[in-house]
Amino acid sequence: MFDLVLKWLPIAVSLLALTVTATFSWTSQVDRRTAARLAREKDLHGWARDIGDVYVVLRTGDDAERRKAVARLSVQIDFGRLFFPNERTAREVTANQKGRRSSVLDPLVETRERCLGGNWDEHKLMADWRQFTNQLSSRTTAFAIDTSPEAEGIQQYRNP
Repeated sequence: MFDLVLKWLPIAVSLLALTVTATFSWTSQVDRRTAARLAREKDLHGWARDIGDVYVVLRTGDDAERRKAVARLSVQIDFGRLFFPNERTAREVTANQKGRRSSVLDPLVETRERCLGGNWDEHKLMADWRQFTNQLSSRTTAFAIDTSPEAEGIQQYRNP
């Protein structure tokens, strides 16, 4: 009996070590993916907040501030392309086309074009802002995650 235990003991210890290693590896990978997703959503939330600041200036600023805000909006649109790359269909891929701009960025581009043309209509600005936030909230969970400094490192959802 003792010989049987000595014969199978190294195999049992190896299997136990393999199971523990696999479990730790899997949980580590899940944690890394979760951290990366939360970091992306936090960056996305900051980007949207910066765009909100631009819209405040577009609505309330004088002409010089508005011109600077339009330039900032152009930069923010380019940053948005990192979060929301062009959407491509199979036909566009085969035709080697770049695809269509993400619908999240459409209201921002419309605002920029309208403001470059000198149209500062507050109602249209607010309509574009609402459309942007609606598109963004339907495409991501960034606004459901609490990214306040008090919640740093804790997954807290405002609206479960």
